[in-house]
Amino acid sequence: MGGIHAQCGNRTAYRAELFCRLPYASQKAYEWIASEDEMFQQCGYLILARLFMQGLRPNERSADEFLDQARTALHAPLPVRRAAVSALQKYQTLDETAREAGEKVLRETGI
Repeated sequence: MGGIHAQCGNRTAYRAELFCRLPYASQKAYEWIASEDEMFQQCGYLILARLFMQGLRPNERSADEFLDQARTALHAPLPVRRAAVSALQKYQTLDETAREAGEKVLRETGI
């Protein structure tokens, strides 16, 4: 059974990689992290993590939204929480301000 889950996880990551190439990827990712649906949340965070790895620097409003949503996601079920932590870690690599903001969110939630 573990193989099936690993295969599904690899498919999700592959799809996130492809989705990142679309011009509206960040817009959808922010929409999805605010969704009530956990699968959409997970996908949104995975896409943002990849976009941050590619150097996407959110404007102040988007950064605040991301951090607020991530703060909430750190109390969500494990798949969403893992995706949010991954996105936070990638966000923190953007610059010193992002590193400090990400650390603050993680510290506040005890992670």
